[in-house]
Amino acid sequence: MKFTVFIPILLLAATASWAAPIAVTPDSEAQRVISPHITSPEQDDFWPKGSRQIVRWDTDKLDKESMNSNGLVVLGWSEPGSDNEHLDLENPLASNFSLAEGWIEVEVPEEVETRENYFIVLFGDSGNTSPSFTIDQI
Repeated sequence: MKFTVFIPILLLAATASWAAPIAVTPDSEAQRVISPHITSPEQDDFWPKGSRQIVRWDTDKLDKESMNSNGLVVLGWSEPGSDNEHLDLENPLASNFSLAEGWIEVEVPEEVETRENYFIVLFGDSGNTSPSFTIDQI
């Protein structure tokens, strides 16, 4: 009788220790976020349609692994009262360039509407948005 009571208790203890949580160390790559600060364009800059412009970002806080990452630059625009950023992901202004460079030259599209609320988004593995600026005819 003692033996039949002992076996279930032993099995229960073994199951509890087998199912105990283990410490998992998060992968540093999964925790790393690349989001450099955009320094150009600046608030209220003016970009003529069809012109070539420089997008610049701060590389001071990029770690060694981030320096080997590629970036993507897209144009977006905002409207008051909306969270929609209207990102033109289908027509990036630049792609597959090194974030370590700290700048990329882009061509301002001719066919965009005149607006005072455009911005640039720089993607590393996350997005960073510039201040708003204007695109119009000269």
